[in-house]
Amino acid sequence: MGTPLPSARLEKPTSRPLRVAIVYSFVPHYRAGVFGAIEDDPRVSATFIAGSAPSASRMPEATNVDVRPLRNYWLRSRVLWQRGLGRELRREDWDVVIFEGNWMFASTWVWAIKSRSRVLFWTQGFRGPESRIRTAVRRFFYQQADALLLYGDLGRQLAERAGLPPRLLHVVGNSLPTAFDDISVANASPENHILWIARLLPSKNPDLLLDAVEILLDERPDLRVTFVGDGELFQRIKRRGKSILGENLTMAGSVHDPNAVADYMARATVVAVPDEGGLTMPHALAHGVPVVANNDPIRNNPEYEVLSPGGNSVTFTPGDANSFANALRSVLSGSEPEWSRSRIADKAREYLDPKRSARKIVDVAVAVSGP
Repeated sequence: MGTPLPSARLEKPTSRPLRVAIVYSFVPHYRAGVFGAIEDDPRVSATFIAGSAPSASRMPEATNVDVRPLRNYWLRSRVLWQRGLGRELRREDWDVVIFEGNWMFASTWVWAIKSRSRVLFWTQGFRGPESRIRTAVRRFFYQQADALLLYGDLGRQLAERAGLPPRLLHVVGNSLPTAFDDISVANASPENHILWIARLLPSKNPDLLLDAVEILLDERPDLRVTFVGDGELFQRIKRRGKSILGENLTMAGSVHDPNAVADYMARATVVAVPDEGGLTMPHALAHGVPVVANNDPIRNNPEYEVLSPGGNSVTFTPGDANSFANALRSVLSGSEPEWSRSRIADKAREYLDPKRSARKIVDVAVAVSGP
């Protein structure tokens, strides 16, 4: 697992916990669990360094993570300079610095290159076809690290195709802050109830779900749809949904309380994911609820690998409302083989376990700091 290390970087003693700095743009709520699990690992002494989210972001930030604050300067909510980062990195003799591996963060470029500590990038990695220039820039950026901490196998495969050596690539998974131990698995819902649980953004294509629902309504007039999430399309989807479903539409808005989310999951027959599934897919499965998603792994991000069509999910042709409706119909009608919701949940909960991700991250930190 170790990586050949540049001689300019510091040799590390092994008689004490590694001093690890974890640098993030801000601390999103879904990172709280894995950050806490890293902090609890006796092999490291972890410090979190972060600023605040861009003003346009509606992503909730974790409130239970102690961070050393930075001043963030955002350009169009994508390009970032973190004022004070150099001061924090010079403040202590860090063994390892783990950066949020976003190549659009200018301060990360500067301090990753200048660092005399081992450097890890925690990143989704390559996401699919890009221009040759963008691929070359991204590859050069990733080469500044001693190792990449990747969300999934797809990211590892794409990185290898882009020319990165396999020894740099380590899959550590992804996680949610939810502690599922106290949340029971949802029983199969007898209702015709479709659940959306994600932000209402154009890239996630919620209109395609309403297109599919219109197709299904002739045969299922009692079909119910609940949208959990906010976003720029909230009012539009609310208006259109009401015109299609009337009182059978629920617009719940943003919901982050785990028990409230569990209640919505318990009433759902299926979770629908038209596009950019991401963490929504394993999150639904962790509650035992089957998923209908499109069959493009790149469009759905690394979490797509948790799907097992026919075992916990049904897939459809991207952008095709009729194909989407057919996939939803197969779950709503029970025509798929009988699924064990507890088995679906167990596999997804293992995938999302923050302790699992934290252990793998610390394993890599220890490996790159070894002799």
